[in-house]
Amino acid sequence: MTNAIENERWRVADRAAELLSVNREACSRAFHQEPEEHVREDVRWALSERNLPGHDPERMSEGWARERDAGVYGENGRRGGGLEHIESIMARSVLGRYAATS
Repeated sequence: MTNAIENERWRVADRAAELLSVNREACSRAFHQEPEEHVREDVRWALSERNLPGHDPERMSEGWARERDAGVYGENGRRGGGLEHIESIMARSVLGRYAATS
């Protein structure tokens, strides 16, 4: 995967975290390697329920990902090493030292 594609995937998760006002790591877990359309679907759903009692968009996003085997909860996340793998990629991306891997 090229550096530009991986960076775009992190940008989508970061934007979702910003829109939902949640922890960046929660969105990284829920949305890692997910198509932007799926991320938009979850963000719209979480925002549509923001006035309900007990609204917790972070919990909602991670629950959404678990139910759909998305992000690190999906096959790609499990095969790629889970959250530790994501944190390593994030660190390399932020530092500009991401090397393409398969």
